[in-house]
Amino acid sequence: MLTAFYVEERMKIFVRQGKCSFHASTRGHECLQVGMSLLLKPRHDWFFTYYRSKALAIGLGMPLKDVFLAMLSRDGDPNSNGRNMPEQFSSQDLRLVAQTACTGTQYLPAVGMARAVKMDGSDQIVYVSSGEGATSGLSALNL
Repeated sequence: MLTAFYVEERMKIFVRQGKCSFHASTRGHECLQVGMSLLLKPRHDWFFTYYRSKALAIGLGMPLKDVFLAMLSRDGDPNSNGRNMPEQFSSQDLRLVAQTACTGTQYLPAVGMARAVKMDGSDQIVYVSSGEGATSGLSALNL
């Protein structure tokens, strides 16, 4: 958790310097995310996250160099080579599945993966998360 805290502190400095195009803080989410990375098995279980999952990526073992390459949109970023929106971490090795900026869209692929895992009889777990923004569309429909 301390590593995630220091990454967030450094990102605040980069944002103030105009070096980062987008930063969605992980503050307030890091305890749960690091806990999930300790509870589940990196490189075995599947992770479908959203754009505030930096602490989970760090907890799963994503190298800090890769985190900063992504956050600063630099060449060599293993997520998208600096072309995608920062905060959208992915790693085939860690089974951290790439997401879109639209929160809530990761649920259907996660359900599909969970069904595949169940059909294979595997002991893998599929983790999916989103922010409160994923529910705002539903409340608009109820008006």
